[in-house]
Amino acid sequence: MLLNSDRTYLDSNAVIAIIESQSKLSNSQLSFIKGIDDGSVDCVSSDLALAECLVLPLRQKDEKKLADMLIFFSEGDVLPIIPFTRKLFIRAAEIRAVSNVKMPDALHIACADVTNCTVFMSADAGIRLPKGMRRVAFQDLVS
Repeated sequence: MLLNSDRTYLDSNAVIAIIESQSKLSNSQLSFIKGIDDGSVDCVSSDLALAECLVLPLRQKDEKKLADMLIFFSEGDVLPIIPFTRKLFIRAAEIRAVSNVKMPDALHIACADVTNCTVFMSADAGIRLPKGMRRVAFQDLVS
């Protein structure tokens, strides 16, 4: 599913799946997580993903999940966080204009696009991505 040459954007639902995995993880999922940790898997995410990931732990006052999310996103040398720039917002508007996705999704896609990601990791099977980018769900990583 993933190639060594792939750069992967982690959507918020992918991060939640990684952090909150309750079921037994496949070897591919474990390898992917290890690759994020040791830097051998080229991944990026955004502060938008961080914000989306924090909503439920904050709402539920779940300090452990909140800390886990903050730790995951704080390792900037391992998981670069894409800053929101004017260029990114313009790209998001272009994406939204041609695909009619909602602005949060357009921002996620724009983050992936401007950082040359070939993989958009998300459980959202209906998301429309630009040419040259494919969706892979964390749950799809099986041995």
